[in-house]
Amino acid sequence: MGLTMASGPRSGGRASRPPLRFLALTVLAAGLATGAYLVTPSPQSGRVQPAGTSRPVDGRNLHDAALKNDYLYDSGYETCQALGLRALARLVGRPARPGLVAAAFARRFDPQDRQGPLAGCLKGLTEPTAVAGDARARN
Repeated sequence: MGLTMASGPRSGGRASRPPLRFLALTVLAAGLATGAYLVTPSPQSGRVQPAGTSRPVDGRNLHDAALKNDYLYDSGYETCQALGLRALARLVGRPARPGLVAAAFARRFDPQDRQGPLAGCLKGLTEPTAVAGDARARN
């Protein structure tokens, strides 16, 4: 009796194929290795600057923060000057004293953004308006 080769519908007389599970794991491992390679930065990359910028990233952030502070200063100035001390004091629920009202107004902003609105509002509440000055000059 010799060795017989299995024959039948599954073998078909061919060499057996690797299991489907093995192929799936091989494809998955290759995909993970490729993904890891693509997301790993090279040692030379450092910080990547967006195209067309000449300032370092931290300098841009400081510049942007200064622009935001200026914008919030202007907004606080215009809002507080337009509403006036008494009306704004009623809105924020504080006595009609410029420092208290401006501080209550500024507390409505995020903590890192309060400096601009506080200074602008205080200036808007204490500075005589051009309209009031013109009216006094005419009378």
